[in-house]
Amino acid sequence: MSSSTEDQNLILPISISLQQIANTLAYIAVNLDSNKDKTQIELVKVLLSFGYERVQIAAILNTSVPSVTARIAELKKKKD
Repeated sequence: MSSSTEDQNLILPISISLQQIANTLAYIAVNLDSNKDKTQIELVKVLLSFGYERVQIAAILNTSVPSVTARIAELKKKKD
């Protein structure tokens, strides 16, 4: 087995574990008592600040990507 294949075999489980940790942290952040009364647009803003992409945010908030896209557009409108 080549070194590159061995490296890939080590990296994949680490990558999966890191993604699971990131998903868990996002779940915790969204479900904190201090965030319970926040609107979806506010939660989208929080998750964007953490570096999540639209698809990930939609999964975390149990909504659709178009819905997240609409919330992001609302955020951009508020900035103007």
